[in-house]
Amino acid sequence: MPKSMTGYGKAEADCGIHKIQVEVKSQNHRFKDIILRLPKGLQNLEHEVKQAVSQAIQRGRVELTIFLNKWQNENTVKLEPNKIFITDYLKLAQEIKEEFLVEGEITLEQILREPEAIHRSPEMLNLEEIRPVLIDCVLESLRHADVMRLKEGEFIVNDLKERLEVINQRLEDIRERAKILPIEQKRKLQERLKILLDDIPLDENRVALEIAIYADRCDITEEIIRAMSHISQFRELLALDEAVGRKLDFLIQEIHREITTLANKAQDVYISQKSVEIKAELEKLREQVQNLE
Repeated sequence: MPKSMTGYGKAEADCGIHKIQVEVKSQNHRFKDIILRLPKGLQNLEHEVKQAVSQAIQRGRVELTIFLNKWQNENTVKLEPNKIFITDYLKLAQEIKEEFLVEGEITLEQILREPEAIHRSPEMLNLEEIRPVLIDCVLESLRHADVMRLKEGEFIVNDLKERLEVINQRLEDIRERAKILPIEQKRKLQERLKILLDDIPLDENRVALEIAIYADRCDITEEIIRAMSHISQFRELLALDEAVGRKLDFLIQEIHREITTLANKAQDVYISQKSVEIKAELEKLREQVQNLE
């Protein structure tokens, strides 16, 4: 069953000291439009994230935002010895001892008291470690959004099927009406001729010829058949588990074209009325189809 383009999903996961949250929102759009918002430092993973989204979404505007608790955790600090400072410090102490004949030893405690002896840097996120966790989180958020899209898609499809039944019934009404149009036209033509010619006998052959010309000019059988064929194709597409929104929109245009043509050819009040009713339903179909992927 086709999916709606509207959905929302959220997922989160832990990766070491970091908490990842992914939020995805999708809405109607003629094409595929993916907008990613990644925190500073995760831009190198943007291509992989976009690829995952692109495989899950066929059409629509998708906004995916990734949240990270902290890129640099102030409470987690990486400590490293400042080897250059310590080497110079010990070398200087030895030179002082030798030059000034000073006794004493430099202890570890004394070295650690020096602020410059230890490098303190925030613990940075390991991209290789976070990559699989992040992608899994993205896919999970997309699955959650998919549940909503499928559910709304089901409601839309059911509504479309009901409207197709209405349109199909109106076409059947038009087809039945089209069968008797030549008969009515013959009767009306005979009545008008009697009034115009008064007591002059009618040429039945001439009347029959005029009726035949009218019937040929106003025959709407082909338009009805094509419109019903489009409706049949429409139903078949609604049964597919794939993106069919654009195809459905095209079929609506084709049905509308056939209805306009048959109404113009028939020149009949009843058929015109039914055509207007069909076009009203087609407009509602079009509005709903805009929501399908």
